[in-house]
Amino acid sequence: MGYMDRAYNKYDELTNEYMKEKSLSEIKELSLYFTPHEIADCLFKDVIITKKDDIKILDTSCGNGMLILKLIEKILFNYIPNEISIYAFDIDPILINNVNLILKQIDVKSHGIKINLKLYCEDYLHSNINIEFDYIVMNPPYKKVNISDVPLNLQGVIIGQPNLYHLFIIKALGAMNENGVLCILSPKNYLSGKYTEKLRNRLVTEYSLYKIHTFNNRRTFFDVKITQEVCIVHIARKPIKDVIVSYNGNKPMKLPLEKLILDSKTNIIQTPRDMNDYALIFKFNKFPKGVIGNSIHMKTGNIVQFRVKNEFLSEEEYQHIEGGVPLIVYRHINSGSLIYSKLVDKIRNKSISIYDNNSTKSLLVDNRNYVILRKNTDKKYDKLISCIPYIKYLKTDKLGIDNGLAYLTNYDDSLTELEVRGIQCILMSKQFDDYYRMVNSSHTLNVYEFENLHFPDMHTIRMIGMDLGKNDVTIRLATKIMDNYL
Repeated sequence: MGYMDRAYNKYDELTNEYMKEKSLSEIKELSLYFTPHEIADCLFKDVIITKKDDIKILDTSCGNGMLILKLIEKILFNYIPNEISIYAFDIDPILINNVNLILKQIDVKSHGIKINLKLYCEDYLHSNINIEFDYIVMNPPYKKVNISDVPLNLQGVIIGQPNLYHLFIIKALGAMNENGVLCILSPKNYLSGKYTEKLRNRLVTEYSLYKIHTFNNRRTFFDVKITQEVCIVHIARKPIKDVIVSYNGNKPMKLPLEKLILDSKTNIIQTPRDMNDYALIFKFNKFPKGVIGNSIHMKTGNIVQFRVKNEFLSEEEYQHIEGGVPLIVYRHINSGSLIYSKLVDKIRNKSISIYDNNSTKSLLVDNRNYVILRKNTDKKYDKLISCIPYIKYLKTDKLGIDNGLAYLTNYDDSLTELEVRGIQCILMSKQFDDYYRMVNSSHTLNVYEFENLHFPDMHTIRMIGMDLGKNDVTIRLATKIMDNYL
């Protein structure tokens, strides 16, 4: 297809010219994350092609038109339609002009194909277009917005502060015809996040998710850091029972979507990487749901250092400060234990103590037994969850826990050492790590996600603690012990 080669060459030329003028801050501010060739190819793998004479395509945020090019190539590989009408939106007039120049390189008149271009230099979310489409493609902007900036007809579906890509998905769903498909490259958190419960309910009850592809490395996509985990999702209007689930280079799996839904209330969709992950879903399903949130409470550290007055913080150890309380930060969580000491290799946020006074009292917690976890995660590592047992290790009445940490306790902060060690053993096991990965969608541990997981009850937690005994919790030992309960 020589005409496609000309279009891709023009795309590369105009994209390089456009991006060399943009700074990293501008790319982030405007969410200028253009889709690379190989990811666009991945986006349209398994797309349902319905053969019809006249096709209508919508790109809700076209950038320089890569998704349109790849979709046209996919369609023409399968059959030759009579007419292709392309509707493309973007708020940047330069990009709209570029798309016009790029798509005009596709000269298919000799094949009897007519291409109609309808380009809109406007925000798709505020557009009044009233057409149903055969194919909708999107790599929408990833950016939180104020609810006051959201069109009224889109406000009721999102709880709390919306992200632009949530809104693009909601609006696009209503623009699919009866055989239409929606192909999305976006962050994954609408499949599991608290604020998108209503959106998921609509997806599960009114549409069919028939493809979910996840990646392990956000930097695969763009040259700048994206904090959300990105995925590919295909949605169809017509009923489809099974979903094609894939992960990186792993063999795709065709699975019943209903088996991936955590429960009918939240409709959290689990994304296994392979059949071992899929089997874990059923193994954990035998444990009760809601143990975390009822018997066990997961909390985030109260202390955000830049919000605390400097005079109430200290870089010195608390024992050397009158009225000082230890401030536990994520760097103190190391090698399976708490190492409370000065932070000598940091430039800022070096505080390890906080003064106990009227201004800080509400931020402190009692010095009790806890399981303390690092909130930040990185899916490129084998282990997602890093936690330690805290058994009243420090000699103090109160503790300060930094916001970069989370901790597990019970309703009256009375966890026994046996319970703490049992909980830590579960969290440190490879089985729970793999189970949690299937719902986690960001770079942090999430209380909402934890509270919706199946988890051993307190009796089982104590039994696991007894099996652990006085041994240090290693991943290998925790995994071996959990095998006996799954």
